[in-house]
Amino acid sequence: MKRFGLVLAMILVLSCSFAIRIIKPIDAEIRDNEVYDLGKMGPGQAMSILIERTETTGGKFGKGGYYDFANASILPEGWSVNPSLLYDNPLQVVIISSENAEEGRYTVGIDVVDKDNGEELGTRKFFVAIYLNESVLGFSKVSGISFAGEGQPVRYAVLVQNKGNAGDVFVVEGSTFRQNSSREIYLAPGSETRIPFEFSYIASGDYNVSFKAYSKLSPNKVRKELSYPITIRNSLEADLKALGSGVIVFPLFEHGSYAIAHIFSYLLG
Repeated sequence: MKRFGLVLAMILVLSCSFAIRIIKPIDAEIRDNEVYDLGKMGPGQAMSILIERTETTGGKFGKGGYYDFANASILPEGWSVNPSLLYDNPLQVVIISSENAEEGRYTVGIDVVDKDNGEELGTRKFFVAIYLNESVLGFSKVSGISFAGEGQPVRYAVLVQNKGNAGDVFVVEGSTFRQNSSREIYLAPGSETRIPFEFSYIASGDYNVSFKAYSKLSPNKVRKELSYPITIRNSLEADLKALGSGVIVFPLFEHGSYAIAHIFSYLLG
């Protein structure tokens, strides 16, 4: 009798076991009321949570089934959610933090639901911890010059890094005297990209080149700015240094001589 009771207990435990899991931004089996650390994002940014909806055990016939949608039931003040579509595969819940939220750790409750309990899977509830941090954006200059001649190309390159766990669209702007350039780029979590800029000046003078990068979702909190001086002068040194930016209009057989002249300009300086 005791043996039968033990077997029955094991069957009941197995029938209540589930296979659904978080597959992004982390990979973890979902357990009721467990808290899962999803990493960091900036105030105002959005984090997608992907959930595998397939169960392999339990349910009406003991063979599992499918959960039908997922939503957030507990949110910090000012936060919002885009619930999954019905029968999404996988289920995707998007958590949007408040742009006015302070940095720190926040907890969100997630419900995974069997619609109308049609497959007798019930509702699974778990929690996710998200850390708000304004320093999820990395922004730096990787190349650029500070001296050039009139009409010569002035080229820069900046590096944009997404240091958070939420993918986002970032806007990168470059501006200087009567010239503005803007790019939009999507960066996956933990990724980076290099963006080139080119300017030119028709008159000698001292100018300033400014760069901005910011989250399209949170332009006020997740942003960085850079600024560099540039001097424009007509001189032999400026002309020689500009040769390093290219010799597009010159015949191919002259490229070698111009390369030597470009190197010589730095020996002069």
